[in-house]
Amino acid sequence: MGGGILVACVLSLGTGRASAQERPGWILGNETLGFPEQVGPVIQVTPLPIPNDPGVSTDLQYAGVSTLRSAIRLNDQFGALLAFLVDGRIYDREGYLLADRSDAGCQECLPWGITHAVAVHRPGSCYQYLLFTEVLGTGGGVGTVPYQVYCSVLDLALPNPKFDPIDHPYRRGRLLDLGALELNGYDFPDLGASFLSSTVWSLQVPGTANFNNVAGHMDAVDLGHDQAKFLFITTGNIVTRYRISSTDLSHLGDESIALDPNWTIDEPRWPTGELEAIKVGNEIRVAFSGFGYDVTTNPYTVGHWMALRRYTLAGAPITDQRVLLDSFLYSTLQDASSHLTGLAFEPTGTYVYFARKRQPRLGAVEFSTGAVTFTAHDIGDHRFSQLEAAPDDQDPSQAAIYALSPAGAFGRISDIADPTLCQWTPSVAMITAPATCAGVDDAQQYTGPADDYYTLPQSVIGLDAYGPEHPTLCCVDMVEAEGHTISAAVGNASWVPGSNPFLNTVHPIIVRLELRIPAGAHVTANNLEFRFGPGATLVIEPGGSFTASSVRSSMLVRRNSGKALK
Repeated sequence: MGGGILVACVLSLGTGRASAQERPGWILGNETLGFPEQVGPVIQVTPLPIPNDPGVSTDLQYAGVSTLRSAIRLNDQFGALLAFLVDGRIYDREGYLLADRSDAGCQECLPWGITHAVAVHRPGSCYQYLLFTEVLGTGGGVGTVPYQVYCSVLDLALPNPKFDPIDHPYRRGRLLDLGALELNGYDFPDLGASFLSSTVWSLQVPGTANFNNVAGHMDAVDLGHDQAKFLFITTGNIVTRYRISSTDLSHLGDESIALDPNWTIDEPRWPTGELEAIKVGNEIRVAFSGFGYDVTTNPYTVGHWMALRRYTLAGAPITDQRVLLDSFLYSTLQDASSHLTGLAFEPTGTYVYFARKRQPRLGAVEFSTGAVTFTAHDIGDHRFSQLEAAPDDQDPSQAAIYALSPAGAFGRISDIADPTLCQWTPSVAMITAPATCAGVDDAQQYTGPADDYYTLPQSVIGLDAYGPEHPTLCCVDMVEAEGHTISAAVGNASWVPGSNPFLNTVHPIIVRLELRIPAGAHVTANNLEFRFGPGATLVIEPGGSFTASSVRSSMLVRRNSGKALK
């Protein structure tokens, strides 16, 4: 292998930050979609990792089950998969369990979720993330279960408590005890909420429960490196705001959405739809879908609308408006067919694109004026999908919005700066097993198959995998969270970008403890870069061989004994 190069940890952290933050990834079914670190909307589809370790209980290994309700992909500093959540279960990047689902009788577990789950990087930390998941409300009356949002804190640099530290010293990731977090100075809002367990805090979101199956939608927005993030949650008639800083999760207030004068009743929330938030200049823009009734008519009138709200960078409301997108006399089929399913801002925040189930199926609302433009594109079965934008930080003209069809076709809306000129490509990638009706079954959606719904879960919000003083504070945590300890399999192997045991594409491979080539293993490595953490070694046993071509290696060294921020 090539000669070692001594470099400071800051150099290893200085690459890929924009890529990790701006180029998202998704989990769809049992696969993950990502964007390689290069200019252009090139999509890479790979199966989620399925371990096959006979020495580990199958309960602690991901089995390839497709997500049905909620999913999150967490990226490392280079934009590669670091951990993932599937229906309340969290796994590390190799597919080993970090936290179980709340129906499993566990202490460290998350709810199944509904159609959304949001991960927000804790400002000022190294590898801590606030995870927000949901529980569906069951409607009004006696025994009502309100819609709820739950919060947990995940630290990917700490040992995984589900594994013996002697037999599995390299397993990392755990949920933190929220009570201990508060004792250590991280404050959570006291809203009369309760602990679901020692690692899950329940935040009840105010809202009306007069209708069955009340669900909410939420999104978070990042203001920049080491700055606060904001979480917005809506149940249709309420918007709840939280500020996420390095020291606390603070409740900023609940806003009642003014009743539209055309409607006697505003429906709290239909399970389909989205809330999207984006920072534009000196303000935050929020858009979400909803609908209401005028019951003075017979049959009564139904209207579907989009709420557009502006906030300061401190989270204070500025203005709001509501744009009516559809109005008709009620019928079950038409009501269901008209629902908005997806919303997405294009990167400048000028337009909010939307998908709906009736023709015309794709349109955009100009945020500042409320003007509606319907495109000429029939997006077909992609109308059942949420929409998500994938900004390209290296070439903004390549930014696009994506949707998923029931058949697994991943479609792209490109040239999105002007909705009259946008282009539609029905399939730029294929998913093997997309999930339907995420979090709510057909019966709960009132109208059966007409309401099939496909989620497009986003990746982490505000990924900043190093703190404000990353050379001294996060070097150790980076090696702990992102480093590998691997013994090569016996036999001949060729390691190249995209095909190697490190799940690596074009990014550096960090070795945490040891890279071992045992007797009988013969590895040829080409076009890879290895970075060895402090004390990490390459061990080639007698009878094994490691042949390197165009391979770089370096040693990560801490400049002082500064402690990683927890």
